[in-house]
Amino acid sequence: VSSTHVCITARGAFACYTKAGVLVSPGPGFNATPYPADAFFEQAGISQILAVDMSSNTTKDARVVFDINRKRFFMVFQTREKLARLLIGVSKSEDPSDGFFVYADPVGTPGEDGHDYQRVGVNSNNLLVSDDMQKLVDPTTNAHVFTRTRHLMYSAEDLATNNGIHRGEWENVAASDAAPCVHDS
Repeated sequence: VSSTHVCITARGAFACYTKAGVLVSPGPGFNATPYPADAFFEQAGISQILAVDMSSNTTKDARVVFDINRKRFFMVFQTREKLARLLIGVSKSEDPSDGFFVYADPVGTPGEDGHDYQRVGVNSNNLLVSDDMQKLVDPTTNAHVFTRTRHLMYSAEDLATNNGIHRGEWENVAASDAAPCVHDS
């Protein structure tokens, strides 16, 4: 929630509203409607998103947070591709109808092709994403098993100024399933 708008996510979609409840467009060239993440990111310039099982279920686990430092919305979605990507959208202002900068970070690897249940936070320096990685164990059922939690730290300033993805990362066995705790006082 910004001082003027509210953005919400649900599984693989999102919508933004004024605080008076009026649905707004997520930028020039977009309609004022809820958007499936794949349609929004593809229209904004990210390459086509194809689900590993070729279904229409291409994105999942949507999260959105508002950055009080930069006055921007940060949205994160996971793809269900053969090698998973993390989709990131950052509003150009606290009014989402001004548009979003969009990014697709390939986080999947041949040994860890999927991810699930990410946790998200943003502080004065970073967009923080704790992402549970998975390995495909049965291609006939698309069954995965958890392998580890990766803690991804993206430069929030670079994302907010369209300066690309600059990511650091850390992990520790004792930090599996940890979540970002943001404290900027």
